[in-house]
Amino acid sequence: MNARSLKYVGIVHGAKAGSDGANMSQVIARRSPCRSGVRQSAAFRAFAVAVAVAGLLSACSAPSAPARAIDDLGADDQRMLSQIAPIAARDAAAEHTRFVDCWVPSDHAIDGEPSHFKVLCRVAFDEAGEQRQRDMICIGAFDDDPPLDYCYDWAYYTDMPSFDDSDAVRLDLSHKG
Repeated sequence: MNARSLKYVGIVHGAKAGSDGANMSQVIARRSPCRSGVRQSAAFRAFAVAVAVAGLLSACSAPSAPARAIDDLGADDQRMLSQIAPIAARDAAAEHTRFVDCWVPSDHAIDGEPSHFKVLCRVAFDEAGEQRQRDMICIGAFDDDPPLDYCYDWAYYTDMPSFDDSDAVRLDLSHKG
């Protein structure tokens, strides 16, 4: 890399929000004048493809076992989870469910509504010979029996919880359709 190409990198990394923010997109859009730009972009593309493939392969691997066992929970959590897991599996519209991992309801009371909880459940199932999973959000009340009627597809967005943010408990549903 020569000094001219470093100049552009320095401007991009040194850009500040505010009055300079308007010019930042123009600086980013400029092409580096260095002659090795073709090799750099090819190397960057190869690196990006390798990272994407590694991410896809890790997403396709079998889910790891949850951190907590259902036998270690209190009676109320055990009762609720034994009712929540089949509802999550049903609403995931997945045939051949193997198991459901769910957050513990007592660990996830809703702020301002201590009688209600919000948990994420990951439904693991087989489809066309492939192992798949679908995340569901389940919102219910501690005192209701069953604690909820429905679970819904959960799509992760920035600043929202993801399934891996909390410990989960596994409930085996492989014996059920």
